[in-house]
Amino acid sequence: MKKVLKGLLAVLTFTTIFIAAEVKASDGIGLTVGVDYWSSYISKGMYSYGDQQGWFFPYASFELISGLSVGVCGELNSAWVGSKSEEPEYNGAQKDYNAFGGGLDYEYSAEGLFTASVGLWYYRTKNNFWSYGTAYAGFDLDMAPFVTPFVMVTAEHYTGDNTTEKGFKESYKEYSGNSNRTDIYLQAGLKKSVEIAKDVAGLDFGAVVGYLRLRSFGANINDISDIDFFVNSSVTYGLVTFTGGFHYVIVPSKELKYDAPVKEDSPYGGEKDIHRFYATFGASVSI
Repeated sequence: MKKVLKGLLAVLTFTTIFIAAEVKASDGIGLTVGVDYWSSYISKGMYSYGDQQGWFFPYASFELISGLSVGVCGELNSAWVGSKSEEPEYNGAQKDYNAFGGGLDYEYSAEGLFTASVGLWYYRTKNNFWSYGTAYAGFDLDMAPFVTPFVMVTAEHYTGDNTTEKGFKESYKEYSGNSNRTDIYLQAGLKKSVEIAKDVAGLDFGAVVGYLRLRSFGANINDISDIDFFVNSSVTYGLVTFTGGFHYVIVPSKELKYDAPVKEDSPYGGEKDIHRFYATFGASVSI
């Protein structure tokens, strides 16, 4: 099955590049196809799914009308891609967290004043127990001098009902100890964009603080989850844009600065891990 998926991805990639080569940039139809790679999937200061390996994020989006786009995306654990079940390092749970998502994004800009954005997405994981929907709203104050202050609030709601791990089956409430499924994540920060070469190369950097209200899967956390210092770069060559970035994440929360969201005195906690890092790379084609 994995060979089929990789074959389809290769065919789609080369087909898109071929079509893009035949379309003038000025005649763009609003379609973007690309893939990103993260050296570690860190979200809200946490290693997603407790996994510290790299992840691939293939995606495609299409602008329906000005500011409104529809998109699809995937989340693939790099340890799963190319591995075989008989290999010693293979972990059957790797595939459970692979996901396919779809959603809508809308952005409105009042030039020189502000930019507002909202979105609604749903992610279906291989093991449906971890599937979730997410909604966000963001606001950038573009009129501020030198830097751009911004805020964003995100809500996530898990929808899975029963675990499907081999050997047992539990409902969400049995697994988590309660029925709470919704997490709220608030971010506030500053960022700066620098155009190195007009319409060709750019750089943006900044810092953002995240506050997390975590209730899903039996957690009960209200704390500053992460402080993320980031720098991202982009280079456009024809219809192709290459991106790269680096994130230095400080995790001040007592519960989250260990490998898992557990209390500081819990015997199940991992080693203290306050300073976390990950790099990102990507390429996309827009036509």
